[in-house]
Amino acid sequence: MLDEVAAASLPRQLVYRLELALEEVLMNIVWHAYGDSGEGEMTVRASRNGDEVTLVFEDSGPPFDPLQAAAPPVPASVDEAKVGGLGLVLLRRVASALRYERRDGRNRLEVLLRP
Repeated sequence: MLDEVAAASLPRQLVYRLELALEEVLMNIVWHAYGDSGEGEMTVRASRNGDEVTLVFEDSGPPFDPLQAAAPPVPASVDEAKVGGLGLVLLRRVASALRYERRDGRNRLEVLLRP
């Protein structure tokens, strides 16, 4: 997913977390912000300061603050586990910091990743 040249100078673990954050947030926007229509607008910006990477996601979907969303219940067994529903849990674990705001009718999520 990431350009090999850009990712080559980042610690491997940070690249893994970066790719995971990108996939989880983008898929949540596609699935939940735009529903069945599949139409909407989103942008992703990335910046780097040394080994620190900041991702900024914006979308025009309905207001949704992922920081206020409740964590799903932990299944009692593998048999009770369902596919999906853990994207926000994973994002909270891989991110060093998360910040959300609703600005100009858009959701804005900032994800900070540090080694």
